Amino acid sequence: MDEFSKDSVSFSSSFTASNWGKVTEISQVSTENIKDPVSDQTLTDLANLEITDTPIEDAMRKINAPDGQIDGMTIKLMDHQVLGVSWMVESEKKDNKVKGGILADDMGLGKTVQTIATMVLNRPQQIKSNKVKSTLIVAPTALIHQWKNEILSKTDQGKARLSQLKKYDVVITTYHTLIRDWPAGTLFRINWFRVVLDEAQNIKNMDSRASKACSELNTVHRWCLTGTPIQNHINDLYSYFRFLNFTWYSEWTNFHREISPANSSSMKKVQTILRGICLHRTKDSTLNGKPILQLPEKTIDMVTNEFSQDERQFYDALETKSRIEFNRYLKDGSVLKNYAYILFMLLRLHQACNHPFLTQEDIGDVSSKTGTSKPNGNNGDSSNSNEDSLKSKNLDNELAHAKRVLPKKTYDQLIKNPSNNECLICFDV
Repeated sequence: MDEFSKDSVSFSSSFTASNWGKVTEISQVSTENIKDPVSDQTLTDLANLEITDTPIEDAMRKINAPDGQIDGMTIKLMDHQVLGVSWMVESEKKDNKVKGGILADDMGLGKTVQTIATMVLNRPQQIKSNKVKSTLIVAPTALIHQWKNEILSKTDQGKARLSQLKKYDVVITTYHTLIRDWPAGTLFRINWFRVVLDEAQNIKNMDSRASKACSELNTVHRWCLTGTPIQNHINDLYSYFRFLNFTWYSEWTNFHREISPANSSSMKKVQTILRGICLHRTKDSTLNGKPILQLPEKTIDMVTNEFSQDERQFYDALETKSRIEFNRYLKDGSVLKNYAYILFMLLRLHQACNHPFLTQEDIGDVSSKTGTSKPNGNNGDSSNSNEDSLKSKNLDNELAHAKRVLPKKTYDQLIKNPSNNECLICFDV
């Protein structure tokens, strides 16, 4: 396969066809400061995961990218991206059990582009593997089109490929689809060449189905892309170690005993491990004494958007409903007891500013205040036919409102597939 095929980028929704530190501060891994007993296998893994500060020219030579131009890519890579790609390719080609790692660059530094460049440079045929071919990209629903567009716009496209899923160069799916397919669906019966988890913080909860499903994928290379590898606690790292098949610490008992305490000793172990399998740059990082990104000064423009008449009517009704509930808690002296629910009501008001469908369970309660009819379940005199008529009228009102506030393409998708669990606009399941 000399070129990526436009037809070999597949969406997998229903399977039909579908170092911590700055760049200049990465140093060799050292275990001399680790005083607690660690398995010999762990020390061997850490020793094999050494990476050193690579000059730009040397990195370009290693990946054959003069001036940042990679054969097969339509764009030139920036210097820090050349370093990142060189590190990723080297990590995949090293004779280690961990063939991959965590790319934890800040948002905007090009994690997607670096991953695509790695896919172009290190292909299955180049390691003489006939059993595995495809790269699986798992991403939030809102990003799958971005991945497709980035791949098609930044790589040279060759001839069409066969339609079978395992024949594709790249398969793009969502965490939601992966969970539905787990544990014995199509995605888990394929031997992948590479699995990339975009926004990998989605698996930080080790007990979640997403985390367990990702760790059971069969693949040669494994990558986690995230700007926030640790969000709440050091235990967030365990899901990454389990997915990466990092020896010793991929077992919870070992991780919990030696890393979870988050003391000085465990932090030294974490730093040692992450120097080998994690690359993290920020917008303030420097390369050859200069910032890796030359950005203009930040300017903030406050733009105030006014509600439409329908949006204002809906929001005011929801706010009135929330005030009545809060005043009831205030009168009963139960504000602290219902503190969590009060925060939830505030969240609902924030969501109503973005899109009324984010507060779907509240739409029925608010509809009577906004002028739409809602069936009265307490009216014992209403016949079933009358109740069905009211429900139908209420649905028609909601659909009419949706047609007014939604883009035409989104509204058409909503009508075409109303049972879809994934919001077409705002969020991932």
